[in-house]
Amino acid sequence: MSRFVFTLKDADLDLIARRIPNSRLLTFNHESLAENWESKNELILIMALGAAIRIIAPLITTKYKDPKVIVIDSNGENVIPILGAHLGANQSAQEIAQLLAARPIITTSSDLSQSLAIDAFRGFRAIGQVAGFITSTSRGERFKVLNPANHWLPPMLRSKAMDDSGSQLNEVLISNKKSQIEQFLHQDDSTLRVVLIPKNLVLGVGASSDASSDDSRLLLDEVLGIFDITPEALALVATIDKRGNHPAICGLDLPIASFSPSELDKITTPNGNELVRSFVGTTSVAEASALLSSKANQLLIEKQKGPKVTIAIAEALREGHLSICGLGPGSMDLVTPKTIRALLDADVVIGFDGYINQIEHLLNPSQLILSSPIGQETKRAQESLSHLRMGDNVALVASGDPGIYALATLVLELKNELPLEDRQSSSISVLPGVTAGLSAASLLGAPLGHDHCYISLSDLMTPWKIIRKRIEAAAEADFGIVFYNPRSKERNWQLNEALTIIAASRPGTTPIGIVKDAYRPNQEVIVTTLDEINTDIVTMTTTVVVGSSTTFIVDGLMTTPRGYLSK
Repeated sequence: MSRFVFTLKDADLDLIARRIPNSRLLTFNHESLAENWESKNELILIMALGAAIRIIAPLITTKYKDPKVIVIDSNGENVIPILGAHLGANQSAQEIAQLLAARPIITTSSDLSQSLAIDAFRGFRAIGQVAGFITSTSRGERFKVLNPANHWLPPMLRSKAMDDSGSQLNEVLISNKKSQIEQFLHQDDSTLRVVLIPKNLVLGVGASSDASSDDSRLLLDEVLGIFDITPEALALVATIDKRGNHPAICGLDLPIASFSPSELDKITTPNGNELVRSFVGTTSVAEASALLSSKANQLLIEKQKGPKVTIAIAEALREGHLSICGLGPGSMDLVTPKTIRALLDADVVIGFDGYINQIEHLLNPSQLILSSPIGQETKRAQESLSHLRMGDNVALVASGDPGIYALATLVLELKNELPLEDRQSSSISVLPGVTAGLSAASLLGAPLGHDHCYISLSDLMTPWKIIRKRIEAAAEADFGIVFYNPRSKERNWQLNEALTIIAASRPGTTPIGIVKDAYRPNQEVIVTTLDEINTDIVTMTTTVVVGSSTTFIVDGLMTTPRGYLSK
């Protein structure tokens, strides 16, 4: 998805627009807005809300055809989703607001009441008594999920699909079968019913050069009717690259994926034809493009032929992803845009209670939130891998950087114990965060300007004799040293011993920085020396930075020269 940002001719507005990620900046005019209305992209208007409403009013059609539309005021202080809120505009508004240090103005009732919005699950089309259903869930009324074909379910709905108790008032059906949907919705009773249609079918299409949009539409309608599939289940159309802009493809009004003949020819299909290869360079277009785009092993519907068009359908393979997210030192303006996006896109968010509280304003009722107390790191890592194997998008949150004394290494260790097939199919990314050493150093000046190292003083998992050797080596090599986990109620002697080791090779005037609760409300920054440090003030939320022999203090700030002035 791309974002089109429309601004008036104003340099200040351009500055706001250029801070919005994945965006294309356009000067507003009515024609360009109308041209992009059906593009399936996100439209962002930087102007007054009233003006934006008047401008888009003639273009509005239906909820699922219109684009997501977001308005930002000319000062960049408020971000307001006005169309497609439950189709992703609310999440995008929160993301943009975080990046602009602005306020997201969310007006949907389910979000304000923190109740489940049944139409907010990405990858599903909600039909039926949606408005009444949302109202009922906001009142706490129960519902049951029916999933006869065992489609992938968002984790928030999974438990309800397994709930056999008889007290549910309302029902949700997960289905792409047209007759089943109609029968479910037209029952004559007081139960509120909603159908969630998985939009996960890939339509592969091959077309002759003289085929028309009517040719492809007529064959598609016929095929969907024969196989009892509702058209709302179609996610995209796939074809050969030379047909990517052909009327028979574009006329289907679906996102388009196109592939080269060489890519398609690598796919094994049940009905490949060597004669087709002589014309287009591959034995199959419809079947091969459906399989390639969906990543499926087999077709749901094999090639169906019309006079000028062929069609095949595959169900897209559900692939989850685990993002291990670093939240930085504690201030939301130091959380990276990639982490914010991962949190907003997640089906499941897993983390320590305190970290979940830190990002609570970014989360929504359609997400499953799994929080747990300190000391349950292995459980959190195992939960994240379990949900990943179910096909969920998972965000596992850690403070600082997740790869430094945090959960990323534990997750990868546990992944290494999985069967080979599970390891190869697991998609994991580690999203960097501002670690405690860097946040503390920034408040102290530039103490890490030359070679330095991080050492944790916690001996819960590393024996003290190993930690001691590392301190001795770092001291002898004249490294700047950042001490993590320097002191707790139970571990109150390690920092003093570490400083004694360092004192054997560095003068008592060596600068030392103490930073408590960096970038948090109770932040405290102290610059002292090896002789004068008071270790009693150090806690588990403190980072201690010991300078090298070249570190000195400039107007209260530590600096360790890189050597530029000595050249």
